[in-house]
Amino acid sequence: MSIFDELLITIDDQQSLNTETLNGVFSNVSRQQLSSTIGRLIGRGWLATPKLNGQEKYQLTKEGNAYINAVLGVIRVREEPWSGEWFWLVASLPESKRRERDLLRIELNRQGFGRLIDGLYLHPRDQKVLIADLIRRFGIGSSVYIFENKHLGQGTNQILINQAWNWPVLAANLESYLKTARPELEQIIADSTNLSDQEARAKLRLQAKKLVFTYGQILVGDPNLPIEFVPIKNPYLEGQQFYQEIRRYCYL
Repeated sequence: MSIFDELLITIDDQQSLNTETLNGVFSNVSRQQLSSTIGRLIGRGWLATPKLNGQEKYQLTKEGNAYINAVLGVIRVREEPWSGEWFWLVASLPESKRRERDLLRIELNRQGFGRLIDGLYLHPRDQKVLIADLIRRFGIGSSVYIFENKHLGQGTNQILINQAWNWPVLAANLESYLKTARPELEQIIADSTNLSDQEARAKLRLQAKKLVFTYGQILVGDPNLPIEFVPIKNPYLEGQQFYQEIRRYCYL
């Protein structure tokens, strides 16, 4: 996890923190680097510095919370059964709307859409609510078309999936994460059996929140494929089990 994200998660966990406390929490980071990171977060509008009880403290802004929620929002239980319908999106944005075209592509990728060719995207789930929001945000209603169709047969569906998503890379990234995160979870479970004070409890809670946030980052771009197209032995099912185990420690 980058110091950028770690700082956000730490401040969010405590709701507000002053500079002295942050220097103690991030004692392994130089004060110059910490100050620079805080400055970047303030510059993006993700941190504010209100005075609480006469003391200046750092708090997440609405935009900072939105960033965290966007990452956590991709964590979901795999839906089944599949309706058999593909959700298609055709985007035909002119060069004059290049910025909106790039923003749309980035957001569709985040939400797990696959791309067959430029401007042609698909998803195995109904995404009308999401697309309506993107059309409103980017002002591209006249350039986006959506439609749905029933499945095209087992072989054809598998071909679509293989062409639209780089499944091996997505799975490998998650597998690598779980390999390092699982021992950390086991240590949290072991340490949680003997919590003697509030400080120890808060430390474990923050550690669990960092693991969950990183898990969300790994899942960005996950299409939530129908279970019948996911290999029997795959890291996504293990990831769901991991998430179900770790999430309760976020509320210690």
